[in-house]
Amino acid sequence: MPDIPWRKVIGLRNILAHGYEQVAHEILFKTIADDLPALETAVLRALADA
Repeated sequence: MPDIPWRKVIGLRNILAHGYEQVAHEILFKTIADDLPALETAVLRALADA
């Protein structure tokens, strides 16, 4: 699954879990709106191939 940026996904999770007060909500919203649909597609594709 090289098309899934796991390090970035884990990094975002760590920031949200441990440093939520430092999160720029505008950037988080942009990430959700712009990047989450592609991530969902890649994960669903990987699961279908498994």
